[in-house]
Amino acid sequence: MKIPAHLQEGPDLPMRRPLHPHLSLFIFIIIIFFIFFFFFFFFFFFFLSTPNSYHFCYL
Repeated sequence: MKIPAHLQEGPDLPMRRPLHPHLSLFIFIIIIFFIFFFFFFFFFFFFLSTPNSYHFCYL
């Protein structure tokens, strides 16, 4: 089975790093932040768009 190029380790292969480790971690944190942001935005919009606030009795 042939090992993919990005999984091989050896001095003959050049250092192929498409993204900086901190940059990829920063992008991952931003994606998680936007997922939670849109989730809470939909949550508060759903509960505040109702005329009566009887939903808050269960919170």
